[in-house]
Amino acid sequence: MKPNTTILVTIHGSHLYGLNHSNSDLDIFRVVASRRKPLVRVKGGFDIQTFGLDNFLSNVYSGSHQSCEALFSPQKYVHPDYEAYFNNIRVTGYEAFAKYRRTIHAFSYGNTKQRRHAVRLGYSLAGLKESGRFNPVLTEDQRRMCLMLPHLYSGQSLFDIALNL
Repeated sequence: MKPNTTILVTIHGSHLYGLNHSNSDLDIFRVVASRRKPLVRVKGGFDIQTFGLDNFLSNVYSGSHQSCEALFSPQKYVHPDYEAYFNNIRVTGYEAFAKYRRTIHAFSYGNTKQRRHAVRLGYSLAGLKESGRFNPVLTEDQRRMCLMLPHLYSGQSLFDIALNL
């Protein structure tokens, strides 16, 4: 397989979660068949993040929420040679759960957008604990909670709520 062959590509960010608005840019997450270090490019209204396969998989298993969201996106293209492999990945390790908890904690003390992401990541962590996977596309009820809770709570209170979703 050639080094720049796309293995996985998906929309990412607010358009994937369902939290986009009229000023939201379009984020693209791409994995290629190489050892490439992460590269971020802004091109014509698109933010494109490109990862090499090794780095991507390392990020998934360590609990990088961006990489997990790309892997579990229902709106992705996966190269046929990798489809079965990716479909069988489960993220269940202590390290991954701890990273999610740390990120949720940090975001719980942040600005409104970060607090919204703390709630969203709480739903993701609940899915990981239950099955090792989650759907990053929010349901309508989850979306409402992500929009409402950050205006009512912050800090430790929001962190406690997000961990118990």
